[in-house]
Amino acid sequence: MEPDAFARGGYSYLAVPDRGGTIGARAARRQLMDPDPTLQVFWAGEGTAPAYDGDYQPSSVHGAYISGVGVARRVWEYLTRLQ
Repeated sequence: MEPDAFARGGYSYLAVPDRGGTIGARAARRQLMDPDPTLQVFWAGEGTAPAYDGDYQPSSVHGAYISGVGVARRVWEYLTRLQ
């Protein structure tokens, strides 16, 4: 099996002293969740998982799974509204 030329063991996280990216991510999330009838983009993955809540670490498989479940629910609701 060949190594992934693009991932190379990369991680997605906000640096400890730099919390500025959080505001941009939250604003983008609110804008994408706006019930505007135009085509929406849905993001999922460990980098988009909500903050640690005691049940899982967001920058892990658990965070990716929790994020994916939440986005799948929102996609279902979005597609249901279009019909």
